[in-house]
Amino acid sequence: MRNGIIYISIILALLPLFSTAQDNSSFSKEEILENIAESYAGEMDENADFSAILEDLEGYMDNPMNINTATRDNLEKLHLMTPSQINNLLAYRKKTGQIFSQYELVTIDGFNEKLVENLSLFVSFLPPDEKSRKYLHQDINVGGQYLFEPVSGFISDENGIKKFSGIKPKLFLKYRADKNDRFEWGLTADNDSGEDFFSGINPAGFDFYSGFAGWKGGKIIRRVIVGDFKVKTGQGLIFWSGY
Repeated sequence: MRNGIIYISIILALLPLFSTAQDNSSFSKEEILENIAESYAGEMDENADFSAILEDLEGYMDNPMNINTATRDNLEKLHLMTPSQINNLLAYRKKTGQIFSQYELVTIDGFNEKLVENLSLFVSFLPPDEKSRKYLHQDINVGGQYLFEPVSGFISDENGIKKFSGIKPKLFLKYRADKNDRFEWGLTADNDSGEDFFSGINPAGFDFYSGFAGWKGGKIIRRVIVGDFKVKTGQGLIFWSGY
């Protein structure tokens, strides 16, 4: 029990290092993201990863996408438009040139005021030849689960031996970074209850590590990913799912 309290105290002490103080604006930002995710939940695939969707939207809320230079892949990462709406947007942009404001988007076939209002939170209307602002967006989530009820695996037998030699809490860490919408990388770490943590068979800390690094190219090589990745295949009633 004493060790469990120590581990929980360490986690609580580390949390302020990985999060910023929340004011009224940050709370409103979270509410906006959650409301948008909920409103589009019925239209998305049942296998959609909402945590990844919220991460993408939060990144574009801090660093808006220039709608006058955005590619199809960029627009898909907003998760707000259907393939046909994206086609209509690209066709309109090709025909008329620069899009100057959100009010112009309402005139595009398939767009409505609700969609445009949501899009306006994540896009900018800079000239096509204006360079986008460079940025580095990073997110890190640290968490844990702890069961206060006695678990038999942590109770010593008559010989003083425990079935579980590790720590009681379950711990996880998720880190993700995006630089200028060109480079991305991330790390996921997990440690189940009862597994060693920086000791025994896990001297490196967590029991499980997984990560990825990615680069976004141009027309010939559009994207290169090393490590974990998700693929969307096809379009229609059967496919268009994440794997």
